[in-house]
Amino acid sequence: MHSMKLNYAIRSTVSLSAVQAIAILLAAVTMFSIIACSNEPPERSSLSIPVETGQPATTVIYWITPDIGDTVELLSAEAIGLSEVSDVRFLLSRPIDKPNGGTVWGESYESLSGALITGELDTRGIERSFGIGAEIRPNQAGRFVLDDIRLRYRVNGGRTKVHSGVDVEFVVCADSPIPETCDSDL
Repeated sequence: MHSMKLNYAIRSTVSLSAVQAIAILLAAVTMFSIIACSNEPPERSSLSIPVETGQPATTVIYWITPDIGDTVELLSAEAIGLSEVSDVRFLLSRPIDKPNGGTVWGESYESLSGALITGELDTRGIERSFGIGAEIRPNQAGRFVLDDIRLRYRVNGGRTKVHSGVDVEFVVCADSPIPETCDSDL
């Protein structure tokens, strides 16, 4: 008897209003789509810079945003999978607030190893992000792709943590004279 009431309740709810059932179904599909999309990692961007062999190319490849009040000590970074015919140096780029209210990274760099960054709000009340930059100096002509790094750091003096990945795939094309583009045929 109890299960019959349950079945009856379900049947009567569905038959009461087909419009309500469709609305509920559409809401469920929409919520699933929002949840599924928000959990997907963002697509990584790519930046290509042509340089003369032996000359450096530098850009921010990863952003780190410490929690408010946390101090992060950056210990080291290393390129994963980049050929050894290029020198790679990792740098810290602190945010620079501009008079127009914007913030830029990559105008100024400092040594990454041993740098301390603190979670704070900027003048607009937004959590401040710091850029991890890579400087690639190719020792011979070719196309060099930095698409993964290993970053070691400590939060509030705790144990060493490791993060792998980049936000920006960095492609450097080198030749003498400087190539016009970073086509894959270098």
